[in-house]
Amino acid sequence: MPTHFIAIDLVKVYKTTVKSKSNLKTVLSWGDEVDLIENKASYLKIGLKDFDEKPDGSILQTITEGFILKASGNNPALNTILKQIADKDVLQVSFVDVQQGDGCVVESPKGKVLLIDGGENQIFARYLAAKYCGSSAQNPKVIDCITVSHGDADHFEGLPLILESETNQSPKKRLFINPLRVFHNGIVKRPGKSLMELNEKIPSF
Repeated sequence: MPTHFIAIDLVKVYKTTVKSKSNLKTVLSWGDEVDLIENKASYLKIGLKDFDEKPDGSILQTITEGFILKASGNNPALNTILKQIADKDVLQVSFVDVQQGDGCVVESPKGKVLLIDGGENQIFARYLAAKYCGSSAQNPKVIDCITVSHGDADHFEGLPLILESETNQSPKKRLFINPLRVFHNGIVKRPGKSLMELNEKIPSF
């Protein structure tokens, strides 16, 4: 479980305590969650999420370690770089590329999760399975609210695929969720012109 979050705009994470371009591991941004392992005078050792690309092109989320190097000659207080997760005050919004349509994840500072739409394919389900890996039927990811903005297929047909992912043969593609509420404005489209014309020809009884 993460213990802290990044409290500055951007921070470089290195593979070791050596500061060099070739040793750069990744760059984290304000609000990203990490596990503080060690706080030394010259560096912070952290645990963080990483993504490992497999030969088949799939992405598997893993947990790895890295180092945030403090400025030379300047030993800033811990809370200028990291803050306790309990003090998180960052609203995070992730817009997912679902090709046609819309899919969005909103996470409140206190960990509430809102899904807005879900595309029309499996991309949104795959993204969520990687983001919230480790869920199970006994320990599902709590989703505080799912909101469907309107009834076009490219905004909601991807949501049932989250349920289907529970039986996926690949564990990394499975996601179990517990949605507490669902809001929508009616996911039923009115009939098209041709169907309406047909109805006009059918005698009423």
